[in-house]
Parts: sequence; structure tokens; C-alpha cells
Amino acid sequence: ASSLPTDQLWPAAFTCLMIAFLQTLIVIFYAVRDGAREIARERTQIERERLAGVGPFAVLLSKAAFLGPLILGQTLWLGLFLEIFSGGLPGPLGVRLGLLLLTGIAFLSLCLAVSAYARTAERAHSQCLSLALAQVLLSGALLG
Repeated sequence: ASSLPTDQLWPAAFTCLMIAFLQTLIVIFYAVRDGAREIARERTQIERERLAGVGPFAVLLSKAAFLGPLILGQTLWLGLFLEIFSGGLPGPLGVRLGLLLLTGIAFLSLCLAVSAYARTAERAHSQCLSLALAQVLLSGALLG
């Protein structure tokens, strides 16, 4: 490994950290946009389907089957775009993309859960945004 002077090493490390942080935040907001209103918006339709015999697990599975590939595609596109745009970050690309994918899927699952328990789609969206903003604040505190 090459030995860089401290005045060059710290700005480079900070830039890499901010790019990774920005990727994570964008993926979180992708998940909020995709999943926050999904179940609450269709509550009346889901209730009619439940009365017709469709179970809640089938509804959840259908939402996951639709939104999973969507968040997967968005995350891969973002990760590869920033990889090309930034000139490459240190570390294996597969591990970084895998962590972004897990972050997106986890926050999407959280947003779907909030949407399932919220009374209206707007309330679900505002609660998911509050969780995302809390995530930003807590992540920023950890970065400091």
C-alpha cells in the first residue's frame, strides 16, 4: 500500500465515506417512496379480498414480489452509477452492493409494516419519512 501524507489521506477518506453515506440515504428514500403507501392505499381492496378468502400472507407476498425487484433494480442502478461516476470506491464492489441491497430491503420491509398498520396512506408516508429522517440523524451522529 502506498503511503499518502495525512493532508491527502483525510480528504480522500472523507469523500469515500460521504459517497457511501449518500448511497445509503438515497436507497432509504427509495424504499420510503416505494413502500410507504403501498398497503394503506389499497386497504379497502385488501379487505374485500380477505372476505373472499385471500389470506394476509398472500397479500404480503404479492407486495414483496412486486416491490422486491423494483428496489433491487433501483439499488443496483444507483450503486453502479456512483461506482462509475466516483471512479470506484475502495473495497469489493459486490460487498458494497450487497450491503446497499440489504439496507433497501430492510427499510422497504419496515415501510410495508408501517403501511399495514397505518389508517391512511398519507399517515403511513409521514411516519416512514419520520423514520427515514431519524435514520439520517442517527447515521450522521455515528459518522461524527
